[in-house]
Amino acid sequence: MSMFWAFFFGHAGLHAVFVRFVVPAAVKANNEPTKTYQEAMARTRGATYLNTNPIEVLKSQLSSTELLAEGQKTTRPLVLYEVGREDLQPGAEKKYYDIATKEWGPSLIYDEIRTEIAETWNT
Repeated sequence: MSMFWAFFFGHAGLHAVFVRFVVPAAVKANNEPTKTYQEAMARTRGATYLNTNPIEVLKSQLSSTELLAEGQKTTRPLVLYEVGREDLQPGAEKKYYDIATKEWGPSLIYDEIRTEIAETWNT
């Protein structure tokens, strides 16, 4: 019976050592986010949970009387978000007006790609 207890406590000790020292060394540290919420939202160019979810977009298309009957406050209907069509989102003309006023050309694309690469390498 003493052999059983020796094996049991030895085995439990090995588990404790493994969990205490080996697992933390193998797990990558959880880094805190370096960007603020506003910076992350600016990077998505207007994509949110509500305007990328087709069900939420369809629910927002209900008339104001139907929304009030469901107990929701009336707001402007959502527009489904599409990559590359950020201009369809309400208020996009204010956010992206500077893009429309710039002279378009290959250098604009080159500058945007270079900025994206620089942001990727810096994060």
